[in-house]
Amino acid sequence: MNKIVRILIVSVIMISSIMIFSGCGLSDKFEGKWATDIVDHNMGFKIKPESHVLEIKKNGDKDYTVKYYKLYYDSETDTVKESNAVDATAQKAGSDNTIKIMQGVQPVITYNEENKCLQFAGNILTGKLETFKLAKDDKAFQEVKEAIKKANKEQAEQKK
Repeated sequence: MNKIVRILIVSVIMISSIMIFSGCGLSDKFEGKWATDIVDHNMGFKIKPESHVLEIKKNGDKDYTVKYYKLYYDSETDTVKESNAVDATAQKAGSDNTIKIMQGVQPVITYNEENKCLQFAGNILTGKLETFKLAKDDKAFQEVKEAIKKANKEQAEQKK
């Protein structure tokens, strides 16, 4: 009986060690599908309400794949569509809370520990930081799409 208990304890310790060192069960703070609140640009001309999305996946120890696109409402089909995506790779930057896009002007994506959001300047012309919130599941992402649809319909009603 004593021998079985020792084997079980050693097995539990080994499995726990493997999980701790491999990071099993821990998700990376950058990974996931992130979306902005509804963006309604008004810089002298009206652009329909939209949301910007970052999809980030871990690719090795320091590398990430990043997909950036916009969600917009198509009134002809009464659906929310995705714009053409910009794909990029990123690497951990100076701190644990930043990753740097490795293409172009190499913008930085920063994780804000306080509000658990990402900040990213997607438009290099304005340099304006956008705040992205994690869509924890498909239902949350669908809610973002529904909000875009609703905002566009409200905008269309205001024009009438």
